[in-house]
Amino acid sequence: MPLAHIFETVVQAAIFAAGGAVGFFQGNVKKLTQDFLDLSPTILCGVPRVFSQIYQKVFQGVTEKNCMVKWYFNKAYTGQCAALRAGRPRDAKFDTKVFIPLRTKIGLGKCRLIITGAAPCPPYLMEFLRVVSGAAVLQGYGMTETGAATTITLATDPNVGHCGPPLPCNEVKLVDVPEMEYLSSDKPHPRGEIWVHGPNIFAGYYKNEEATREALDEKGWLKTGDVGRWNPNGTLSIIDRKKNIFKLSQGEYIAAEKIETVYAKSPIVGQVWVYGNSFKSFCLAVVVPAADVVANFCHEKGWWPTPKEATTPGTEKFATDFHAVCTGVHKDEIKAHIFAVMKEQEGALKGFEKVTDIIVESRIDSQMAGFTEANECLTPTFKIRRPFLLTRYMPQLKELYAKNGEADKPDEKWPGQK
Repeated sequence: MPLAHIFETVVQAAIFAAGGAVGFFQGNVKKLTQDFLDLSPTILCGVPRVFSQIYQKVFQGVTEKNCMVKWYFNKAYTGQCAALRAGRPRDAKFDTKVFIPLRTKIGLGKCRLIITGAAPCPPYLMEFLRVVSGAAVLQGYGMTETGAATTITLATDPNVGHCGPPLPCNEVKLVDVPEMEYLSSDKPHPRGEIWVHGPNIFAGYYKNEEATREALDEKGWLKTGDVGRWNPNGTLSIIDRKKNIFKLSQGEYIAAEKIETVYAKSPIVGQVWVYGNSFKSFCLAVVVPAADVVANFCHEKGWWPTPKEATTPGTEKFATDFHAVCTGVHKDEIKAHIFAVMKEQEGALKGFEKVTDIIVESRIDSQMAGFTEANECLTPTFKIRRPFLLTRYMPQLKELYAKNGEADKPDEKWPGQK
């Protein structure tokens, strides 16, 4: 993360105060494994986007092995997941044969603590990190306005899908969001917008009294804009984002981040942005495919311009070839394949939450990303910048809506349009 990010700042201050050393990655997310090997970190801090790269690399590597290796890895992985969920000791045999060699290979052999924050970490990813690394994996929740963490998971808690209990310095309450049907009186789990109070809460925004009044109530409670759920064990789960919801034309509310998390689990998805508005009855998505996975598919079909052994992902030549193939004569077949693989993850979604069609973004950089800081589609912490994405892809989105039977109407206005 950028050095000015509150998570990065607090972590570094804590490490230096304890007499530790800090190592920095070289700036290329695709080369994280090499950074881990060079640094051999004992404590690893990062955002979910960083850890999802490890997840995809490991499972992509498994799919390329023979059937016996895949069977044994899946057996070991499933077994260790079950043990962690039940609070049982790990299976030493699986660790010896699979996970100790794997974590050594990717440079995490000495890691004993992983901390993730700045964005929600999906439960499957938390579980993956625990199984593969053997380290304690903590997820924190907070904001710059709260001085970093507000809640954090306990190292002894085997459960995933939550951000732990509040820190001793914080009070946390949930406030009703009736338009989203989240109520603090919900049974069995109270839900609502997360409000935070305590000595770590900021005093206000510099020379911006209007924004300060919107963020803080008269008693100093900070309105985070995040929607949470209290769990029976006193932990807090982040389940929605009040600011990133929209209503479809039939009245159903959509949480874009929830849908993006579901599709991002697909091995063929590198980056994804889901869009919808109240004039339309369905959602669309812009997808940056996992370029190396799509390249392998194209090689199998004989569509790639150079032999597989001469194809090097991450190079300028690879990026040029990838864009040419994805926009060439086989573009419809490639798009159909990408969408079909994405749909394998849709089981957790309701019918109106499922994406109806996609735009494939094939212009990628040296890190095989299509949404980047350079094109203003990403923040420095890898969060997508929705207004910029809408401006960038609005013409294509309108065209795709029309293609799927919902062309613009005369009285229809899109955000940012006069």
